This record gives sequence, C-alpha cells and structure tokens, in this order.
Amino acid sequence: MYDHRAQQAALGVELHHTDGRTTASVLVFTPDQVELYAIQFAQLIDMREQARQEERALSMHRDRGSNAHHSD
Repeated sequence: MYDHRAQQAALGVELHHTDGRTTASVLVFTPDQVELYAIQFAQLIDMREQARQEERALSMHRDRGSNAHHSD
C-alpha cells in the first residue's frame, strides 16, 4: 500500500520468532527505501535463479553419469 500524502509505502509481513511464534506486522518504507529494496530484491531473485540453473545443470550431469553406468 502506498500513501501519497505521507510519502510512505507499507508492506504486511509475518515475523518468525526464535521460539517458534509468528506475529503479523507492517514494514513502513520511505520512497528511497522502496527503490533501494527493489534493487536488492531484484539482485536476490537473480541469484536464486542462477543457483537453480546451476543445480539443474549439476543434476543433469549426475543423471547422465548414472545412466552411463547402467548401460554397461
């Protein structure tokens, strides 16, 4: 949610406590913080996708290796 008058964005979140409890809360951001976190989240998403691609490549390599042993 964005409040133009207050120049703030709000995002509902669920906090996970070390004792296992969860509580609902709200993060309030300035416009500059929204832009900064948007960049950081985009970087995290890119890193996640790269890790997934690397894992798929390793999995395919392992599968090919195990299939080669079974064909003997």
